[in-house]
Formats: sequence, structure tokens, C-alpha cells
Amino acid sequence: ALDMRAISELISPQRAVIECFRAGVDIALMPLLLRDESSLQQLQDILSAAADAVRAGELDELQLRLSAQRILALRSAHSCAATQSAALERIGCEAHLALQQRIAEHSITLVHGVEPALVPGSLVHLLMPCEDSARALSAALLDRDASLRISWQALDDFNMERERDYIAAAATYLVAVNEPAMSAVELGGAEDLGELPDQSPATVQQWLLAKAGDRQRIVLMLGSPYRAGQFASVADSILASYDGAPAGYRGDPGPAYQALAAVLTGEVKVIGQLPVSMDGV
Repeated sequence: ALDMRAISELISPQRAVIECFRAGVDIALMPLLLRDESSLQQLQDILSAAADAVRAGELDELQLRLSAQRILALRSAHSCAATQSAALERIGCEAHLALQQRIAEHSITLVHGVEPALVPGSLVHLLMPCEDSARALSAALLDRDASLRISWQALDDFNMERERDYIAAAATYLVAVNEPAMSAVELGGAEDLGELPDQSPATVQQWLLAKAGDRQRIVLMLGSPYRAGQFASVADSILASYDGAPAGYRGDPGPAYQALAAVLTGEVKVIGQLPVSMDGV
């Protein structure tokens, strides 16, 4: 995978592909990002450079043909002969989906504080990284407890005055942190917080949690959990899911969101463990 940049950061894409083939690699995967017409031309330049290397004797044509045969044989061995719909049914069969959900539920980790619980019928306000994540968690929670009253805002369309009103009305304030994240100034809506030393999402979220001290305060670490320590003083509970993908199979909320909803509504107990040691939590 040349987009990992172990060597492609140091040499040209053409040279990186040629050196991969010289080393005996069968597939030089993702040598560049295809984003516009100029990148398509770059891809053609890479193919031409590889062909020139064969003609010049720098690359062994027989070895490339053997690579192609191995690729075709592998693809044939693992291709599904059934129709596309049958293949999709096989991929999304009940056993696979159940395993996926079990893994997600067993992964949820209580990083700090007490195991949280949402009170049925209570008003829960969500501050999420984006609209898709807000809709995913809201849908997953309501699927398990339709009595919950949920409001939400997303950092990609954030309004501070509206957020303060939401917090004032809520019994539970739930803030989701997705790392690495963009600046709140880049996302918009937090430029007026002059009292803050900086306006990164984490700083804005900490400040808001501190202001919501008389409510149940829950922090969800959706991606990396490493910044959880920053929220320990302003959160009653910090959960880690290690995954922030909102969309799951066939448009359902992602498995991490479904697992978080199951934990928050008391359907599932937290049993996950941090895979690393962290200070401050």
C-alpha cells in the first residue's frame, strides 16, 4: 500500500512502483490519489514508466507476467459465482451481523468514572462531531428506548447560543470526541468564545462540559482514546468505542453506535478493557 508512504514519501510515484516490482511485489497498491484529471495523467505516466522499465531490461517481463497470473488465480479462487444479491446476502447474513455487533459491544470500555445510565423518558442532549454521527446515535438510542427525548447539535454546524439552551433543558449531556479532529474555528460557530485559550473542538467541549456540571455528563471517545484524560475532570463517565463510523450495513447506525446505545440504555454491561495504559484516567 504505497499510500502508507514508507517509500513513496521519499521518491517519485513512478520510481516507487518500479522499485516495488523489482523487489518482487505483485501489486503496487494505491501509488497515488485519483482526485482529478491531472491525477489520471499521473497514473498513465506510472504505467508508461513501468513499461519503459521492462523495455530497458530494468524489470523482468516474465516476473511481471507471473505476478499477473498469481493475481488472476487469487481473484478466481475467492470470487463468488452467485448473483450479486446472493453475494450481498452472504456478506450481510445474520451470523455475520451478530458477530459484528458482539465484537462492538465487547469493545466498549469504561475509561473513567461510573458506568452511565440514561433515565427512561429523560431529555438527552448530544454534541456530536458531524450530522451523520448525531443522527446515527440518536436513531440507535431511540431504537432501544423510544421514551427518550433527544436533542442534538453537530460540530460541523454549531451554534453556541443554541447549545447553551439545549444543555439547560437536558438531564444528560453527552459529548462525542472524534480524534483527530478539525479546529472548531474551521468548522464554524465557536469564534465568539474569547475566554478560551484556544478553540479546538476538545477545548470547546471541555468548556461546555464544565458549564453543565449539575447534569449527568458522558464523554464518548469514538476514535482514539488517548485524549480521554483531558475530560476526566469534567465528565462523570468516559466511554471508548474505538470507532466513529456512523453508517453500518444497509444504512443502519454503525455497530459502535448501536453498542454505545445498548450500554447507555442498560441493555449491555461494559466489559471492554483499554489495550494501553494512559495517564490521567
